[in-house]
Amino acid sequence: MKKLALAVSAVLMLLSTAVYAENEVTVIVKGQEIDSKGSIIDARTFVPVRGVFEKLGYTDISWDGETKTATLKNSSGSEIVITNGLDYFTVDGKQVTPDVPQQILNDRFVIPLRAVSEAVGAKVDWDGETKTATIKKGLTVVDTLDLSSAK
Repeated sequence: MKKLALAVSAVLMLLSTAVYAENEVTVIVKGQEIDSKGSIIDARTFVPVRGVFEKLGYTDISWDGETKTATLKNSSGSEIVITNGLDYFTVDGKQVTPDVPQQILNDRFVIPLRAVSEAVGAKVDWDGETKTATIKKGLTVVDTLDLSSAK
């Protein structure tokens, strides 16, 4: 009986790992993959707040465990405040309401992928085949030729 229970437990662990891996998302920010994986939950892609915003320059990060609030600041003075359980977060005092609220998943604060672009104006690309989210800050400036004086 103990062997059967052990075998069933092992199978369940393998199945849950496979389902979790199936919903894992690779997150690349400014050309670098972050350590924490994102997740797909109810057809929405969630990415870890800490890894994403650190790579976007928000390196002053604090956590209030009592209120379950993360405060992220960058060197320019921009501040993002995200509280678990609220359906919005603030960026420099202005409310941003994502289509689904932020949440804590496996002890990590996650935010909907689209909300990253809404928060800081980042460009977000999604590759559904590889389940990869690529986040770039701002636009790339490309030099152009001035052909107005060309003969």
